[in-house]
Amino acid sequence: MDKKSLMLVKKAKAGDSESFVLLLKEYEKVLYGTAKRILINEEYVADALQNTFLKGFEQITNLRKNQYFNTWLCRILINECYAIIDKEKKYSMLSEGEVGEINYLEGLDFQELVSCLDIKYRVPITLFYYSGYSIKEISQILDLSENTVKTQLRRGKQLLEKNLSDESEGVVYGL
Repeated sequence: MDKKSLMLVKKAKAGDSESFVLLLKEYEKVLYGTAKRILINEEYVADALQNTFLKGFEQITNLRKNQYFNTWLCRILINECYAIIDKEKKYSMLSEGEVGEINYLEGLDFQELVSCLDIKYRVPITLFYYSGYSIKEISQILDLSENTVKTQLRRGKQLLEKNLSDESEGVVYGL
């Protein structure tokens, strides 16, 4: 985190709402992309972002180390995404726990394949490959061990590879 951002965090913790808004503008693309890949539905994404921004503003004084603002805010976002998933009992194109096959007539892109993964694989893959977080940061965000994050990334990649090969046959199995 650069000096300017650290200063904004310090001001935001002191109650400066304009500094908090400037911080959000720095991270909004990453946060939006993360929420979009987890929740898919634009309305859910908007709800998650709004709740994240509100909780972040209300709880910024709880941030212990200013340099971890980004990780801290992302953790709030992930928790909001999980809350929406729990509340709505569905996410992406499949309801939770649904196993089966989806026939695609043509052209399934990578984002669609990721959106079909179980949430426990989709979140780490999204944070690592799309949002650029390190394994250590992901473990902090998700409150998991680094080895668990590595395992979820490996298994998620294996499912993606399997589904990419199945895509050529027009079917995605076992998600």
